[in-house]
Amino acid sequence: MRALPFLLCLAAVLLHSIMNAVVKSLAGPYDALQVSFLRYVFGTVWILGLVAWQRPRMPQRRDLPLHLLRGALGAVSGTTFFLAVQALSLADAFTISFLAPLFVTLLSLLFLKEMPRGIDLIALALGFGGMLVIVSGADSSGSARSLFGIACAAISAIAYALSLVLLRKLAQRDSYVTLVLFQHVTSAVLLAPFGVAVWVPPQPLHLLAFALIAGLGVAGHLMMARAYAKAPAARLAPLEYSALLYAIAIDFLWFGQSLVRDTVIGAGAIILGAVLASRR
Repeated sequence: MRALPFLLCLAAVLLHSIMNAVVKSLAGPYDALQVSFLRYVFGTVWILGLVAWQRPRMPQRRDLPLHLLRGALGAVSGTTFFLAVQALSLADAFTISFLAPLFVTLLSLLFLKEMPRGIDLIALALGFGGMLVIVSGADSSGSARSLFGIACAAISAIAYALSLVLLRKLAQRDSYVTLVLFQHVTSAVLLAPFGVAVWVPPQPLHLLAFALIAGLGVAGHLMMARAYAKAPAARLAPLEYSALLYAIAIDFLWFGQSLVRDTVIGAGAIILGAVLASRR
């Protein structure tokens, strides 16, 4: 079924959007580092059950460094995005995260000494102009947006973009279950000292919420890995923008936050810039 990878990708984005909404609802009692750590701990439990059932082939030794690097990038991306959604609306956090393709273009120009095309410069101007619109504007309550939250969303975008590149490479050789297993185990180990440092004993009901966060994350990762194993990254990447539609609905229905004009203008500029930057 040719549409399957695209349906899987859309479903994965939806599950991760709901996951981030649950994370945002836990922003008061728990630090984002503890939330992220518990997400990967519970996620490891979920995925180990699937591994015991399917018994997938483990990666070759030559690929282990790439799996570990992807796990580290996932830990950075997930934790910084959790910090972002605690400080911003979901729509604003997702909009800033759409800068990922533009950061890849910028890094290529800076470090690979590639000659910029005119369309690259236009794309970068649109993307970062859109971010400036969001940075300079106010949120739905009329307060200035958190610069810390915006910076965290931008860092998450860079780490996520690099992680997707590795995902496409590894998905050609390893089972999607194996990919998600190494992602969660590596992230849990790396985040352990930070999670313990800010530890607050979870309430029993909140433990169920952490298990739900992990379950949504694992299911989303499995769907995304399966999708990227069946279709080119360039064709699936634009579907990430559906997160903005999910975020707008969740902000309004769950958190009572209305959409701000600055977010619409900024998102339009960033998405247009990202689409232009992807035209190679």
